[in-house]
Amino acid sequence: MVGGGGLGHIGLQALRTTSAAEIIAVEVKDEALSLAADLGANYTVNSRKEDVVKEMDAITDGDGVRQILDFVGGDETLGYAPSLLAGGGDHHVVGYGGHVHEPAQALVNGGFDYRGTLVETDPELQELMALVARGDVELRTSRYDLDEINDVADKLERGKIEDRGVITP
Repeated sequence: MVGGGGLGHIGLQALRTTSAAEIIAVEVKDEALSLAADLGANYTVNSRKEDVVKEMDAITDGDGVRQILDFVGGDETLGYAPSLLAGGGDHHVVGYGGHVHEPAQALVNGGFDYRGTLVETDPELQELMALVARGDVELRTSRYDLDEINDVADKLERGKIEDRGVITP
């Protein structure tokens, strides 16, 4: 999974609870990687300090990963797919803001897919809420008053909010 902060920490816990997959968390902040490890990630990779492709290759013995859950969706993270995915793998894009810049040949040769992913049905949302109610997923939030919205937007832009920021009236 890519991005272990605000939304990624929720996705990591849901994945850990509902899957036997080994989870590799990729992040740019050590604090978010520490949180990911605390929440059950089997491996952590700091993409600012380590070569993601080399680290993934070592972790997977060169086999690549079957799935990427991308909670960032930036140009850099969307570019991971050809180098990290095993044949037939999927890059699930949850976050957005970047663009997919892959030559068609890379998609054909790699045999992988990009998929946009969103909790969009009532049963999916109910399943997530059941995980929260059972204590399998802990929502880490910070609350801010409405009059703090400009400061919160500035903190968010500078990457200073580690969890989900919630604005209250």
